[in-house]
Amino acid sequence: MEEEDITMLDVTPDCSIFGVFDGHGGFYLYCDKNIDLYNIGRGAALFCSKFFPEFFVKTKYFKEGDIEGAIRQTCSLMDQEMKENAHDDFFTKNNVRIPRKVSSGCTANIIILYQNYIYCANIGDSRSVLNHNGSAFALSNDHKPSN
Repeated sequence: MEEEDITMLDVTPDCSIFGVFDGHGGFYLYCDKNIDLYNIGRGAALFCSKFFPEFFVKTKYFKEGDIEGAIRQTCSLMDQEMKENAHDDFFTKNNVRIPRKVSSGCTANIIILYQNYIYCANIGDSRSVLNHNGSAFALSNDHKPSN
């Protein structure tokens, strides 16, 4: 399993975050006396699931109520942080060490409930579907290299 998820109902009183991060980068196991066996490809997914909410609420866009801008900025910040905090075989941030590989990364499918609106961000090969009274409604379009 290379997936990690977020379910945070009350990030702020009017905001909830749900997300799935699917790690990739190969199946490599790492063993450390302080860390159980890890699938290294999962490291990027673990990093994103742990820090996405924190980064999201700190963006200037979130503070201004621009949720689309906050999602874009947070995804860019996550990418930058993963590059800057990649030390040897670990991501290190706030004294959290997460096993990684240089080529690891992850897809993301994120749902933000803000006030009375649903926002969906899709980066990669995942999709979100809303079930309303037994009918399925696509919330995202599949991300492909051609689009």
